[in-house]
Amino acid sequence: MFQVHFVLLNKVLGRNNKYFVLMANENGVQNTTTRMNSLGHTIDVTSGHCNSQSAAVFHAWQQTGNRR
Repeated sequence: MFQVHFVLLNKVLGRNNKYFVLMANENGVQNTTTRMNSLGHTIDVTSGHCNSQSAAVFHAWQQTGNRR
């Protein structure tokens, strides 16, 4: 079983967890040791395999248009 976490990191600062952003939620969402945000869910992987054809693919958000 795997716990599901959400991590916000800065592209420039990389994976240095001292600079991860913690959410303001209560009830154990923030883990101040790992600086990860717990989503309160677990995933149980029982069998099968994952490849680029069957896996969800996430792409970086791209800003469009002019923002002022």
